[in-house]
Amino acid sequence: MADLLLSERGESPVGINWTTNFIKRRTEIKAKFNRKYDYKRAKCEDPKIIQEWFALVRNTVAKYGILDQDIYNFDEAGFAMGVIATAKVVTSSESKSSRAKTIQLGNRDCFAPLKLSYRKQIETFVRNWLNHITKLEFLSAFKEAFKAAFTEQNIKSRFRATGLVPYEPQNVLSHLNLYLRTPTPLIVESDSWTSKTPQTIRELNFQTEHIKNCIIQHQNSSPTSINDAVSCLVKGAEMMMHSAVLLKAEVKALQAANEQKKRRERKRKRRIMQGGSLSV
Repeated sequence: MADLLLSERGESPVGINWTTNFIKRRTEIKAKFNRKYDYKRAKCEDPKIIQEWFALVRNTVAKYGILDQDIYNFDEAGFAMGVIATAKVVTSSESKSSRAKTIQLGNRDCFAPLKLSYRKQIETFVRNWLNHITKLEFLSAFKEAFKAAFTEQNIKSRFRATGLVPYEPQNVLSHLNLYLRTPTPLIVESDSWTSKTPQTIRELNFQTEHIKNCIIQHQNSSPTSINDAVSCLVKGAEMMMHSAVLLKAEVKALQAANEQKKRRERKRKRRIMQGGSLSV
């Protein structure tokens, strides 16, 4: 994709480490490993829902006279044989408040160390030139990882961190800041427009009007505001042109694939002979 955009400018292709160098030059972005965050699970992090869940646990324990030592938890986790780590993605460098899965016991203190220990076991296999992980190697690595992660201290600490044993719901509720609401639609008026890179046709028109007003009001004053506004407009135009180049290449690739499919279908319909008989 980067080479395609550079070819349109008439420049040479990118180097082998261009992504790393690009991220180093741009302070507003950084590279990090991705982590899945399921939308349905996020909805369940509503403090009201979790308060009701804690009340249900307390009432159930009181109703049936369940002792602390008789409470247990189980969960599931996926392990792909031979996979060392998740994919790395480029994202904003601004730090965001992390909401841990505070009511999932395994994720808090056991599954994270379990997966980390498992990855270390797989790395040992890879360093020993064992590139194909079979079920036997998987079971061997998982056994060692399980012994390292599921210790008595870890198991007790996860119950304590999730507010179950001892019963302290505030250990969880104090870390939650998610409240579901319907966002108010953003209405942008031309009078309140702030100069920025336009993303839509409407914003492009607002930016154009903003530049015209700056030019009209410019009388023996610094042209900095006009230059900044023009730079935003140019950046928006570059983004649109880049999108057009990528879409053009995608359409060309789809047309080529469609043409190959048509040729294959025509070959299937071609007859061996026009007439005569076939004998053995």
